Amino acid sequence: MLPVRSGEGAGRAMIFHNPRGGPELACDECGCRWFDRRTMSCYECGAPVPPEEVTRFNDEIARFHREKGIVVNEEKEDKEDKEE
Repeated sequence: MLPVRSGEGAGRAMIFHNPRGGPELACDECGCRWFDRRTMSCYECGAPVPPEEVTRFNDEIARFHREKGIVVNEEKEDKEDKEE
């Protein structure tokens, strides 16, 4: 599946969906999907990933989780605490 830009504007990371429907982040400069989380930059070309793009990607992950009924571990623990 080819990456599809989820928004307009230069310098933005691309968000595309893998064959199972999960969002993935790709570098806008070179298309690489590997990022150094310590420096928030692309491993391949070194292009930085702006904080707003990380937020946009996290929002897309949260939307995917809601649509699929996926409960993240932290959310599970919160629910269990409230039930006690």
